[in-house]
Amino acid sequence: MGKIYTITLILFFSFLNSNAQTKTVEQETEHATSALLKSKDVDKEDYTAAKPPNLNEVALSTENNVTAKRDINISPNPSSHFIQISGLKNTEQYRIYNILGKQIAKGLVSNNATINIENLKKGLYLLKINNANSRKFLKE
Repeated sequence: MGKIYTITLILFFSFLNSNAQTKTVEQETEHATSALLKSKDVDKEDYTAAKPPNLNEVALSTENNVTAKRDINISPNPSSHFIQISGLKNTEQYRIYNILGKQIAKGLVSNNATINIENLKKGLYLLKINNANSRKFLKE
């Protein structure tokens, strides 16, 4: 026997001339790609819900699907002319935002490369890099 999964479904439904209802259903299965629900509580008739034929697989939640963002370093910080980025594995797109949230610069950066910040006004900025954690830096 393989690994047993517990599927928890929270259903919201309503029928004509009736109030909306909620029902929570748990089902244990060895294959987490399907579920069959049956209810006899609606107007004394049977209603059955099954997996739609065009739905193949759905990943509900798994630690394997979570991608951790890289931790980057900015130096020097504070700076007047440039910031150097370290901790990247690949060339990534970056964006710089001011304290009002307005994007003021963008480009590509790779590990140990520098970003010229000479044209920025003095102040606090946010650097966002794809696949990396955001970092604040101070332009002096």
